[in-house]
Formats: sequence, structure tokens, C-alpha cells
Amino acid sequence: KCMCLTTADCDEVIAAIKENNVVFTICGVLGGFSLFVLVNWLMSTFFEGKGKFKEVWIYLGYATIPYSVTCFLYTLLSNFLTAEESTFLDYLMIVGMGWAIVMVFFALQGLHMYTFKRNVVSILVTLLGMLVGSLSYFNKANCPEGAPYRCIDGCPVGDTCPYNAVKVYLE
Repeated sequence: KCMCLTTADCDEVIAAIKENNVVFTICGVLGGFSLFVLVNWLMSTFFEGKGKFKEVWIYLGYATIPYSVTCFLYTLLSNFLTAEESTFLDYLMIVGMGWAIVMVFFALQGLHMYTFKRNVVSILVTLLGMLVGSLSYFNKANCPEGAPYRCIDGCPVGDTCPYNAVKVYLE
């Protein structure tokens, strides 16, 4: 979804996904989830947390079940509700996301044996830690000369670039 700015772009990506049998969405979700688990586990060593990597993975997996259930209900109900009733679906997603956030918060607090304040700081540091890669490399200063806004628009160094989205997702 980050590569698509128009519906034509989305149609092109979806066609490539179907043609190459790429499980695009699952990889994106698992990648973000895995990164959060890894960074939280690494940051817990600085905050003297008690949880092990496997335990962080399991606790967060269970804590995010409300969001998964909400997404399933959203998909199911969107087939039956009219456009005027779609506001209900937005509220459903807000409740599911809020419920999952509260569950993640208390799961991490219980797992690492943190106080409320330390848990808030730990989660904020985890979120900042997740941004380090994108803030340190993917910026205009490191952009090759003549590169377009997106990789799929024909980057001149796309054949040799290890971060080329076309190679990673479409080939």
C-alpha cells in the first residue's frame, strides 16, 4: 500500500501480486509485528524488563487478537452494510484497535514487571527504535541522482539497489 498513490498503481501492484503469488499483506503485517517484538525485547534489556523474546512474541500475539477479530468482522459486515451505514464499521475498527492497544500495554507491563510510567516510556522508546532504520538511511541525502519518487517508476540504479521495491515485492 505504501507504493500506491493512485488506483491505477494499486491495480498494477495487485495484478503483479496475483501473477507472482506473493502474499503481500501478510508479509507487511508480520514484518511490522516482528520488528515491534524485536525492538521491545531489545529495549527491555535497557529498562531491566523480565520478558524473554519468545514470551514477548506470545504475549503480543494474544494481545492483538481483538484487532484481528475486528478486521474479520469489518470484512464480513462490509459485504452487507450500505455506504451510509459504513460509519458503524469505522467505530468498530476504532474499538478493536483501542482494545488491542490496551491489551498490548497491560501485557507488556505484566510481562516485564514494569510500573505504569516505565511501561509508557518503554513503549515510546520501542516505537522510536522501530523508526531508526527509516530515519537514518531512507532520506533525500541518500537518494541516488535521478531517482524518481517511487521505485516502481523506474529508478536508474534499481538493478543494483538492495532496497528496490520492484525486486523485493514483484520479482
